[in-house]
Amino acid sequence: MPNTSPTDRISRLEAFRGLGAIAVIVTHCFLVVPWDGQGAQLLLIKLVCLFLNGHTALMIFFVISGYVLGLSLDKGASRPDNVSRFYVRRGFRIYPAHLVALGFIAIALSSFGHAVRPSAASQMFGAWFPATLSPITGLFNALLLRVDMNGVAWTLVLEVAISLVFPLLYWTSRRSPGWVRAAILVGLIGVSFAVGNRTTQASVAVITDYLKPLLGQFSYVPTILNSLALYGYVFYVGLTAEPAFKRLVPRIEGRWGTRLMWFALFVAVTSNVYTGGFTPTSLFIEVCGATFLVFYGILTHTRNLLIKALDHPFFKWLGAISYSFYLYHFIIVYCIATALFRVVDPMLIGRDPLLFGVDAVRVSGDRGTRDRVVSPGGSSLDLVLKESPHASEHGGRGRRAWTAPGGTHCLLSSIAGPLDRRSRGHRSGRTVPLSAEHACPCRGPCSRPPRGSCAGGSRRT
Repeated sequence: MPNTSPTDRISRLEAFRGLGAIAVIVTHCFLVVPWDGQGAQLLLIKLVCLFLNGHTALMIFFVISGYVLGLSLDKGASRPDNVSRFYVRRGFRIYPAHLVALGFIAIALSSFGHAVRPSAASQMFGAWFPATLSPITGLFNALLLRVDMNGVAWTLVLEVAISLVFPLLYWTSRRSPGWVRAAILVGLIGVSFAVGNRTTQASVAVITDYLKPLLGQFSYVPTILNSLALYGYVFYVGLTAEPAFKRLVPRIEGRWGTRLMWFALFVAVTSNVYTGGFTPTSLFIEVCGATFLVFYGILTHTRNLLIKALDHPFFKWLGAISYSFYLYHFIIVYCIATALFRVVDPMLIGRDPLLFGVDAVRVSGDRGTRDRVVSPGGSSLDLVLKESPHASEHGGRGRRAWTAPGGTHCLLSSIAGPLDRRSRGHRSGRTVPLSAEHACPCRGPCSRPPRGSCAGGSRRT
């Protein structure tokens, strides 16, 4: 049986992005509550975040990115300016939307004291947006030399870095015999294993200790190199794997192919469980599973549950807006969670963290698909930004607190009963130092750089 048409393949790639968008919002919404307790609800949260895995979705998107960028260069292969046109397209693809998102985030963060962590929130939630807003911060974030204004932008930094060397990788993949491509892939995997997550800490120490007067603002550069070393081969796999799968998929179509597909998904999302945490080994296993999912999914004719989802118009539409979704969802989840933390009793959140996460998912999903943030009036939560009369812990300034008027549609507020209005102004919790390290409860470097950060996501490339 022949493989699917190129049009069907691109359509399913968009749907993969849509499915990944769901995984990332679910993961981030559940990461706002602490995971250090016990009970059936926290166990269920961990299982949900394991199987709706943001980092696995991220690997799927890196594989897709390598594949799609190769197709882009294929289209202009006969043009002498193919490489220069590639760089221009990548710049316009990444930077304009990124700059607009930064402006949006700056406005949102300046509307309330984001340096104060609500008492019921996780430590990681308190470190999501550690940046103190300033022109220098905005400039370096705009140039993608820092990502402290939008932690998920570390994947954009990686995309820019890989784009610089991608034409060379593309040339080797199209002009070299198979053994050369295999040798390059083995070499890139070796770099990931040899350098892996070890570059960042040592290199940052060198910069901060010896070169800070000159390069203090560029201390994120070693993290960029670390990400490139760790994930570079994932893009090359996406660039080179299609011919092999075109031969493989027709041979395993049907029941065996479906079984292998579900096995690949299971292996990918659980790879860190049986490898002792996030390591280059767990990443390699995860990438193998993600690669099989992507190429079997776009080439097969078998109509199993996953393929039906990939062919559904909703997921294709969600994939079409996934880049905007990725850029804006983090600040949207942050603002909505901050609002809920201010109006829901912390004891209730500690007792029912699952319900709090589900409500954040529901409201954030409603905002994320529209690329809108919580604003005064006109929202399903009817959230209003009101000035708290109580002094902030920072220099006695008045703190702005998110409160919800009567008639809110919040699931938790409907079961919480009357809130103690006298305590609303005192629920901001303690201040978390901006440089504080926090324990990572998820599977690896996702929404923050690989310094032990969490919860990745997906994005359209």
